[in-house]
Amino acid sequence: ASAGTRSGQRPPPPTVRVFGNLEMHPTTVLGLQAVVATGLAMVVARLLNVDHSNWVFWTAFVVIAGSTGESLRKMMLRVLATTGGATIGVALALLSPDSTGLVVAVAAGCVFLAMYFWPISYPQMVFWMNIGFVMVYTLMGAKEMDVLFARPVTTLLGALVAAAVVVFVFPIHTTDRFKGAAARFLAAVDDTIAAFVDFMGTGGDTGRLDAALAAVAATYAQIEQTLPGVTFENSPLMQAESPVAQQATRIAALESAVTRLAGAAAERASLADEARHTNLMRSVQARIHQDIQTLIPLLSVKRRKDRKAAAEQTDPTAAPPAQTSAVTQEQLVGRLQADGGRSQFQTSGEVALIRIQSIVEQLVAELGAPGERSFG
Repeated sequence: ASAGTRSGQRPPPPTVRVFGNLEMHPTTVLGLQAVVATGLAMVVARLLNVDHSNWVFWTAFVVIAGSTGESLRKMMLRVLATTGGATIGVALALLSPDSTGLVVAVAAGCVFLAMYFWPISYPQMVFWMNIGFVMVYTLMGAKEMDVLFARPVTTLLGALVAAAVVVFVFPIHTTDRFKGAAARFLAAVDDTIAAFVDFMGTGGDTGRLDAALAAVAATYAQIEQTLPGVTFENSPLMQAESPVAQQATRIAALESAVTRLAGAAAERASLADEARHTNLMRSVQARIHQDIQTLIPLLSVKRRKDRKAAAEQTDPTAAPPAQTSAVTQEQLVGRLQADGGRSQFQTSGEVALIRIQSIVEQLVAELGAPGERSFG
């Protein structure tokens, strides 16, 4: 197999810890949350003697989406879209003539738009579905103003019940799963860089490098599984401003840079008589290894003060990452100028290592520095 071969198997989703050491599959947890939310919504609707109680427990059922952050986001979007759709639907019912054909045409158009937006935008799907629903419901004899009040209120009540369930009943915190996957990914990156430097220095079989690159691909796939939910964990309405969005972007860039090592290995020329190339790569690899060993403990602690303490436990005599990076890049530029570009294949791996080192140092700065946005 060539370097960089990716595993075709998708890793199974991690289990969710519920009671002490008891763990469950995520779909099992979601099923339990849906049962509890629906049953509790039925009880609440009954105790409050709510009209259209089925709207309450239906909402509680359909908003159970995945992680706690995903579910809370879906609940808020559903309440907003339902309120908007019901308002527009009631307005159309009041303004349009009493015509069954017209209502059927409008409802059909709304169903089409709801299905069209289903895979694109959840709130737009709910918005159009509610317009069609309200039009048909009022045609069947319901009073427009009663629907305008009851539809948003029952949806809000069902969403509140579901919110309490996903927060307190087996909550699924995607951030913890993301941090664990990120730690495994960084360990695989560390092994890959070590295997790459050894191969570039001594040559030989690519088996170790192939296996390391496959591990990078597999561990990054585990990270990708958590990304749809983790970016909404602490900011349900604004994915781009989630505390982990920036780190997720850097990890994606790191994965891309590491996979480029396969090309550098495939183009390898003999370095047996040029020890300076190997020494430079080993110097960069040593700095990357040190930074990754700093990062992995930071991913395993939650509180900011604990992250700061973990960062301060690093060797005080070691050179700061930024300083080492600047020196190494100056060495690389000087050597490239001296070589006049004649060692293109040899330097491509070094350039990739410099890029990897830069990304890892940025992660260390963001996770280790107090006051910075971090993984949790």
